[in-house]
Amino acid sequence: MEKLSIQDASYRLNLSQADIRECIRNGELKASREAGPAGRRWMVELPEDGWLDSFRASLNDLSDSITPWWWPTAAMSGEVHYVEDMGIEEIEPLYLCGLRGENVWDAKGHTEADRCPKCLDVAKERELPLWRPWLGRPSLNRRRLPIPTPVRSSLERPATGPGRYPKG
Repeated sequence: MEKLSIQDASYRLNLSQADIRECIRNGELKASREAGPAGRRWMVELPEDGWLDSFRASLNDLSDSITPWWWPTAAMSGEVHYVEDMGIEEIEPLYLCGLRGENVWDAKGHTEADRCPKCLDVAKERELPLWRPWLGRPSLNRRRLPIPTPVRSSLERPATGPGRYPKG
């Protein structure tokens, strides 16, 4: 089992040092105090490959429950389209086939025959997840991409005090 300082574990796991300390406190990561060049310091046991902190794991679970296929009209008829991008301030979907919409309607329960052929071709070409509605979750070959950890403000951190955070 490889052990690293909090700073090195932060770099390796792509988490802030505060998040590493929080994961230690709530039991997601194991750590122990060991002698170092400048006295005792916390050493973190690196988890196995594929480990995700609880925040990233919850985002992956949420992502797995949402289909990328949407109806372009409120009538929910015709073809469902694969959403490539959404507007930032207003919902203005751009579908893989180039169609633009004014809103989106959930296409859970659609069949493969309902899918826009052009969207399907582009999705396959780009190796995007196709989501299997009959399983109620995305295909098992879905590639998981790393999710950037948001920067936390000092207002979001729990109160500190002696012994609350391991010293790095």
